[in-house]
Amino acid sequence: MVTKVDIIDANSSNNNDLDCYSLNDQPMTCGLCGSRTHFDEKDDGTQAHQCLNTECGYKFIAIEDID
Repeated sequence: MVTKVDIIDANSSNNNDLDCYSLNDQPMTCGLCGSRTHFDEKDDGTQAHQCLNTECGYKFIAIEDID
């Protein structure tokens, strides 16, 4: 299981290199393996996600859909 230490620092500037996905009305899942994710809300309203699958651990950013 992913520990708190492994979770993305939601206010870190290191998140700039992460892939970005649009939020929708469905729960966010990992873009690589489809597992559920843990997220932290960033100050700018985006969400920093990390896959809960210990064999994956994919990190990405989710933003509000602007449509």
